[in-house]
Amino acid sequence: MQALEQFRDVFTGYFQRTNKIVKARLFGPNNERLDLIMDSFNRLSSSQKTAVVSGAGAGIAFVIIAVLIFYFTRVTALESELNESFNAVYELQQLKAEYNEQQDKYNKLLATVKRRTDTVRMKPFFEEKAQTLGVQLQGLSDSKEPMAAENPMSKNVQYVIADMRLQNISIPRLLDFLIEVEKSNNFLSVETLQIRARYGTRLYFDTQVRFRGYAIEGI
Repeated sequence: MQALEQFRDVFTGYFQRTNKIVKARLFGPNNERLDLIMDSFNRLSSSQKTAVVSGAGAGIAFVIIAVLIFYFTRVTALESELNESFNAVYELQQLKAEYNEQQDKYNKLLATVKRRTDTVRMKPFFEEKAQTLGVQLQGLSDSKEPMAAENPMSKNVQYVIADMRLQNISIPRLLDFLIEVEKSNNFLSVETLQIRARYGTRLYFDTQVRFRGYAIEGI
């Protein structure tokens, strides 16, 4: 309702300004042209006055029709612009609501990852798993790598990389080790795995494993 009242006020002001300009151009300042026209009209004969009145009436009717057409054209255009503005505001509100919903989900995801990964230290974690399963770890190292800039999570999340060698290990024990790491609920997963046969045996292998996890920054 307030928007409609504002629209009416704007249009009323526009119409009043237009009317003032038209009157000034037709009749001149202080109606000087009108006085001249009336004086000239009074000097005409009756038949001439009739013709002038008829012509003036037709002209006035034409002007009124033109003004009305212009008026309703502008009203229609303003109503269309107003409707488009209302639609744009509604769409913006919808997009804002969807953005806030997705942002809330994103923040909850970051909080969950942070809670599960903040207390994990790569070397102690993998050494404990290896000792529990009787696996020999060598060359264990960990580092951080940034996410690609186009990834929307790159501002808050980095990759945590853990590299290691597993020497003289059987396939069943290797699988047990990998499964135990991935099901630890620390968002660790195997990124690369290389298996090399050992000379003189088909049951044991030397492997190079890289695990990837996540580290939350800035929250």
